[in-house]
Amino acid sequence: MKSLPCIHWAVIGLSLVALFALAACNTAGELPQGPVTPIVPPAGAVATRSAQLTSAPVVGTTPAAAQSTASAAPLPVRQPSAQGGAQIFAQRCAPCHGAGGQGDGPQSQQIVAQMGGKSPDFTNLAYARAAKPTDWFTTISTGRMAKGMPPFSQSLTDEQRWDMVAFLFSLSTPQEQLDRGKAIYADKCVTCHGDTGKSNTPGLPDLSDAAKMSVQSQADLDAVIANGRGAMPSSADLSQDDRLAVADYVRSLSMAFSKTALPAGQSSIVGTLANGTTGAIAPAHQPLTLYALTQDGSSILFTRTVTSDVGGQFAFNQLDPSPTTMYAIQTQYLRAYYTSEPLTFAHGGVTLTVPITVYETTTDAATVHVEQMHMFFDFASGSTTVGQLFIASNSGDRAYIGTDGTSLHLPLPPGATNVRFQDGELGGRYQSVSGGFADTEAFAPGVGTAQILVSYDLPYDGKKLDMSLPMAYPVKSVNVLVPDPGPKLTSPQLTSAGSRQTQGGNMLNYVGGNLAAGASLALQISGAANTAATGGTPSGSTSTPWVLIASAALLLVAVGIVAFVWLRQQREVVEEDVEEPEAQREELLDAIAELDDDFEAGRVAEADYGRHRAELKAELVELMKADK
Repeated sequence: MKSLPCIHWAVIGLSLVALFALAACNTAGELPQGPVTPIVPPAGAVATRSAQLTSAPVVGTTPAAAQSTASAAPLPVRQPSAQGGAQIFAQRCAPCHGAGGQGDGPQSQQIVAQMGGKSPDFTNLAYARAAKPTDWFTTISTGRMAKGMPPFSQSLTDEQRWDMVAFLFSLSTPQEQLDRGKAIYADKCVTCHGDTGKSNTPGLPDLSDAAKMSVQSQADLDAVIANGRGAMPSSADLSQDDRLAVADYVRSLSMAFSKTALPAGQSSIVGTLANGTTGAIAPAHQPLTLYALTQDGSSILFTRTVTSDVGGQFAFNQLDPSPTTMYAIQTQYLRAYYTSEPLTFAHGGVTLTVPITVYETTTDAATVHVEQMHMFFDFASGSTTVGQLFIASNSGDRAYIGTDGTSLHLPLPPGATNVRFQDGELGGRYQSVSGGFADTEAFAPGVGTAQILVSYDLPYDGKKLDMSLPMAYPVKSVNVLVPDPGPKLTSPQLTSAGSRQTQGGNMLNYVGGNLAAGASLALQISGAANTAATGGTPSGSTSTPWVLIASAALLLVAVGIVAFVWLRQQREVVEEDVEEPEAQREELLDAIAELDDDFEAGRVAEADYGRHRAELKAELVELMKADK
C-alpha cells in the first residue's frame, strides 16, 4: 500500500527516511520564499538582499558581508550554465514555479493555500536584481523547511545547483536587455575591461570570474557603475535602466545564459501485464502510470499514463536516461495498487523491461497476517501520543477485499483522539470500524505489501493507562518503545529487550509475538512522564508523530527487527559518499550479528531471518569484491 503520497511501494523505509531527513533539517534566512508541497521541491528564492545601492562592495573585492555569504556557499569553479539549469528546473521546479518561473505552476495555488506566503516571480527585475547568486545557491542547498522546501545539497551537485542559479537569473534577463547592455558596454567599458571582461590591465577585476562575481548582486554592480571606483570614472550620466542593462550584460560574462532546446530522451521502459491468480488472464486496456522521481526517491518530477494493449503490453518512450532519475510504474486493478521495483538507467542501456503482476480479488481473509506491529509512545502534560506501524502480508494469490468494501481491520484503543495517518485520513481512505479502523484499498498478495502508519492521542494523568488492542489477524512480532526515563510499561505478552538509543533519546524496548487472530495485546502504562526528556509532543500535533515513528523505526532497523535492507537501499542514495568501505563492512557485520541474536531470541521468524541474512551477506560479499 502507500509509502509515498502517490506511489504504493512495498518499502516503508522510503517514506520513513524521507520524513526523518526532512524533520532533521535546519533552515535559515528571513526573506520570503516560494512555498511548495513536500512532493515537488522548488528552486528556492532570495535569502538575503542588498537594499542600499550606495554601500555596495566593489567588484573584485570581498568585503566582510560578501565573505560571510561566500563562506556559507561553495563558490563556482566553472561558468554556471543556464542550459543545464533549465533541464533541472523543468523536471523539479516547474510544477510549482511554472515553466517560466513566474510562480504560476499547476500546483502553485494549492501550495500557497496550504503553506501560506507567496510564490516568487523570478522574471521580476527588481526581485532578481536585489539577490546575490550566493543567496539563491544557499537557499537551493539548504531549503526552507518552514515553507516545505527540502534541501538539494544531497540530490544535486554543487555544479548543478550553480547551473540552477544561472537559469534563475536568465529568467529576468531577456535577450534584448543583454543586447542593450552589450552595446553600452562596448561604448563605455570595453577599452579597459576587454571584450570578455577579463582585462589585461593590472588592478582591474576579472568580470568573467564566476566565483568573484557570485557574491555581487545586480544592485551592487549598478552602484559601482553609477559612482565609479578608484580609477574607474562615474557613469552617473547613464540612466539607471542603462546602468542595470550593463550590469545584466556583465553578469552574462560570468554565467552562460544561452538556453538552446534540449533533444527529447531516447530511452524506453517496456513491459507486460501478468495475472498472478491461478487460472486468470491478464487484463487488457489497463491504464498504467509512470512516475519519474529524484534520485533519493523523495520528489516526483513528472508522471505519464499509457494503456496496455490487448495482450497486456505497454511502453513508455522518450525518457531521460540520466542516472540521477529514478522511475516506477503503478497500476490500480480491482481496487488494489501494484507498483514496480525502482527503475534506473544508471547501468547503461536504452530500454528497460519490467513485468507488472496483478491479481484477482477474494473476500476470504485467511491468508492475511501481520508480520510486525510497532508501537511508539511520546508523552506531554496530560496526554500521550502513540504511533503504530503495521507491516502485513498476504500469502495467497488473490488481493483481499471484504464484502463490506474494506480490507485490513486494525486496532485503536477506546478513547483515541486526533487520529491521523501518514497516507490518508479517517473518513477517506480509512474508515472507522468497531475496535479500530479499516483500509478501503484491496490488500495485494506478497510479503510486507501493506505498511500503515497511524498515530493518535490518549489522555494520561501520570498515574495509570490500560490499553487493550484486539487483533483481527495473527501477529508474528510486536515491538514497543517507551521513553527512558519515563513511565513504566507492563504486559504479560511482552518482555524487556533493554534500552536503545534513538535520535530523540533513550527508549526502552519491549518485544513479543505469535499472537493469534482474535487475541488482544494488553498493555499498562504507569508513573509520571518525563516530558523534558522526550520533548513532549503537543496534543494535536500533526508532524511530530511521524518524526517519532521514523526515529524509532530507524532504531529497530539497527537491531535487526525491521528489514534492514529495505531502509538501507533508500538511505544509500543520500549517504553513499558518507561512509568509507571499512565502516560499511563493520555496519553489515554488526547487522548480521544482531540479526542472529534476534533470531536466537525468537524475535524474528525463520523465513524472514533466512531471507534478510542472505541479503546482508550478499551485500557484504559485493562490498568486499569492490575493494579488491
